[in-house]
Amino acid sequence: MISEIDLKEPTLGFEDPVLGPQQPFRAILEAMAHPGMPVKINSKLYFPERLNTASAAVCLTLLDDETPLWTDLSWNSSAVHWFQSQCGCSVVTEPSMAHFALITRPSAMPPLDDFKIGDEDRPESAATLIVQVERFNDHNDKILSGPGTKSGTHFSPVGIHSQFWEQWQGQEALFPLGVDVFFTCKDLLAALPRTTQVSDRILPGQAKKNRAIQI
Repeated sequence: MISEIDLKEPTLGFEDPVLGPQQPFRAILEAMAHPGMPVKINSKLYFPERLNTASAAVCLTLLDDETPLWTDLSWNSSAVHWFQSQCGCSVVTEPSMAHFALITRPSAMPPLDDFKIGDEDRPESAATLIVQVERFNDHNDKILSGPGTKSGTHFSPVGIHSQFWEQWQGQEALFPLGVDVFFTCKDLLAALPRTTQVSDRILPGQAKKNRAIQI
């Protein structure tokens, strides 16, 4: 069972530090390959409050001492200490300084152009955002298209402000520049890579839920 931790006690992120990251890494690849489709994280891990299982797994798998992180969490929170001690990353003060960002209040997140979008020589240097949401079943469905999406793929994370979607559509014109986003909810992970286009076109009878992918 996934549990929170008391950071005063010695702890590991993954219960099994050798095999633990393997399933989350496969889940991350699967999520990127199928935008908008939830993928389940099965590894057991220990993490502080304010994070969810999927966010913690992504951080433990992808962050290291060469990936500065920005977060909207308080600097004196147990989570920030955990990022530094368990992920080995530095925590920076401005979104523009970060290679990754962990956002726990999506309705108040900074504009996308506050983050690194890469440059023509190194588009891969753009930031990756990890955005925690409460549910993946908002009534405001978005329709995804682009590589890896099925016809009429629906995506509806709760609590994402309308400006985010407007900014995302504006980012499409900058491709191959732009941020990539992971949305997390409990132990589920869904990706929105910069190759994905988003629209509001919803046709009668299209509404459906995306089933989580098991790995």
